Amino acid sequence: MTLEEFFTTHYKPQRLLGKSPNTSRLYLISIRNFAKSIGKTPELSDLTDSNVILHMQTMLDLGRTPATANKDRAQLLTLWRHAHRL
Repeated sequence: MTLEEFFTTHYKPQRLLGKSPNTSRLYLISIRNFAKSIGKTPELSDLTDSNVILHMQTMLDLGRTPATANKDRAQLLTLWRHAHRL
């Protein structure tokens, strides 16, 4: 299952109920940024320490702020933890 499918079908309805539409938008941006970093559409199995670190470094190399890189990291780790609980 792709990470975006997991977000849309599992995480969003279970954990973002009542949250701002902007929150969902930011998660999708993080997922799409992650896809660019790893060079493919991310699957749940792509959530690894190495890939998340690679993503953070890529974001910093592209000139993104540390806060943006950390936001993406936090959102990816939240999705990873949620997937692990299912």
